[in-house]
Amino acid sequence: MSEVALLLLALALTLACAVFVAAEFSLTTIERSELERAVKAGERGAESALKAAKRLTFQLSGAQLGITVTSLIIGMLAEPSLAVLLRGPLEGVGLPAGAVSTVATLLGVAVSTVVLMVVGELVPKNWAISSPLTVAKVVSTPQRAFTACFAPLIRHLNNTANRFVRRLGLEPAEEL
Repeated sequence: MSEVALLLLALALTLACAVFVAAEFSLTTIERSELERAVKAGERGAESALKAAKRLTFQLSGAQLGITVTSLIIGMLAEPSLAVLLRGPLEGVGLPAGAVSTVATLLGVAVSTVVLMVVGELVPKNWAISSPLTVAKVVSTPQRAFTACFAPLIRHLNNTANRFVRRLGLEPAEEL
């Protein structure tokens, strides 16, 4: 696959990561009473958001799984693709041949990290915190579909985490 195609795939995964981040922050900041009013008013996406909020811990674990997996794959795709694309220009500006690979790799890591952080994490976080109901209505259905697909893995991860929490003398909660 060409470097450009890999970067486009990495960009698509960055947008998927943004959905997971938006789900995580909207579901933790939304006012339950506001969400229930939206359901009663028949607002599109509100019922899905309420279902997600009622299984908050499970949905947050799903969002965290999605964020982790997309971030890892983005790093595997974007950094080497950017490094390949940057080698020519770096050679063209006269960078010593022995330094080109290292500098291209470092720039690839830096660029892919900044794009992921800004587009995939910070923008959706700020959007979700500033408009939790709107965001929850938009992202809850894809978030719930993802958690349904990966439910066995998410349950296993949640159960493992809950065992650790109980060993700390605390009882895990499913919703706020």
